[in-house]
Amino acid sequence: MSRRRVKVCMFVNNRVTNDPRVRREAAALAGAGYEVVVLGVAERPDDPPVEDLGGVTVRRLPRPSVMNSLAVPRLSPRAVLDAARDRALQRLSGAHPRFYGLLRDAYVGVRYGGALPPEVVALAAARAAEAAAGLAAAAEPTTATTTAITEPPRPPTRRELFEEDLELVTSCAALNLHMARAATDERADVYHAHDLDTLLAGVLAKRRTGARLVYDFHELFPDQWPDGARTELWRGYYQRLERALIGAADAYVTVGDALARTSARTYGTPLALVLRNVPFLQAAPLSTPGAGPRVALYHGGYQPFRGLEPLIESARHLRHARLVMRGVGGYGAELRRLAARLGVEDRVTFAPPVPMLELVRSAREAEIGVCPFPSSCLNTYYAQPNKLYEYLMAGLAVVASDLPELRAVITSRRVGALCDPRDPRAIAAAIDGLAADPRLLAETRQNALRAATEELNWEVEQRKLLDLYARLAA
Repeated sequence: MSRRRVKVCMFVNNRVTNDPRVRREAAALAGAGYEVVVLGVAERPDDPPVEDLGGVTVRRLPRPSVMNSLAVPRLSPRAVLDAARDRALQRLSGAHPRFYGLLRDAYVGVRYGGALPPEVVALAAARAAEAAAGLAAAAEPTTATTTAITEPPRPPTRRELFEEDLELVTSCAALNLHMARAATDERADVYHAHDLDTLLAGVLAKRRTGARLVYDFHELFPDQWPDGARTELWRGYYQRLERALIGAADAYVTVGDALARTSARTYGTPLALVLRNVPFLQAAPLSTPGAGPRVALYHGGYQPFRGLEPLIESARHLRHARLVMRGVGGYGAELRRLAARLGVEDRVTFAPPVPMLELVRSAREAEIGVCPFPSSCLNTYYAQPNKLYEYLMAGLAVVASDLPELRAVITSRRVGALCDPRDPRAIAAAIDGLAADPRLLAETRQNALRAATEELNWEVEQRKLLDLYARLAA
């Protein structure tokens, strides 16, 4: 009689497709013979509820919006009752459509004498048309000529920020309850919560099934925003949540040594296993530099608090290199406006994004990769972004912020230069220092490729994850 495969159920608060860490870990376990299911979130209209990603089953749940459905500014008893009634009818129509139809017909007969009046029909048609127009507009790609891009964003008021955080907290809690129910039905042997915003689901699933639980924290979650970017509601909720739940885990995993030490010191838990965010081995010969200035690449998210504004400004001081920005996110519009205001559009190219699996290949078109993370909070102070290791795998010299974890990688392996990410002139000097010295640039690029192929790749790193799971499944 064959032995049943050990089943792993992971949780992540995104659509899974573009999360390299989750996909690498899930693929490693599936490749080692585990049955792996990942519970994620449907974020796009075309996201399938169930999808196979290389032998890993992905199940996407709808993201709830608790406060929006209750209309936060109008929390009257009538609004709460109406929301509860509508939700109950929606569930009834899905579970028992024929019974729901009988109730609906009876209601129409009593209220309207058997037929809906013209004004009700017209109102329903108008609302349907309005919803269809909204969906069509949302599906249209945003262009640089639209009002949303040409007008600079207005910072939120304190009330707006509070309402946004209230929505984030309540909707995340509701999502965790949905995930816990779905995970309980999976009857997994090990549950694996990626980050604090899914830990509640993991703890509930463990308590209901008696399975083991892995807490894989990619961030110091409550400390990932600078002061003022989030309210005390958000920060206090997640601080209390982590303190209340972290002790329920059977094993801990994180992305770097500093995060492991900080978490263990804060909560008195065992030191987490460090699994670095390194890519799959995909090395190729170094590209030959072309004529003209060297190419310094930034790829990643376009977001505030990432040091991207000083990086754009550094182009004013570059003499031997030009910048290529390849990213995603609505903040890219603001970065383009900044480049135009500074008059550096001829030195900064905004390249289209590429799929996650093509990041390393496309990075080989450059010679230098830039990690401009500022020390805006404790989490970024200890950052080891994915792009660092992707640049190394592409054979790029790296210019990075002079922060502890980045410094340790850059200096020990002699793969680039450090700078103050707040100072555009310092960023430019570090880039130009490599770009203007062909021998130094070639040496650092060779060192980068050697470090990636010999050590800093997933084929090496995944052994630690498989050893951990062998112990959990024993």
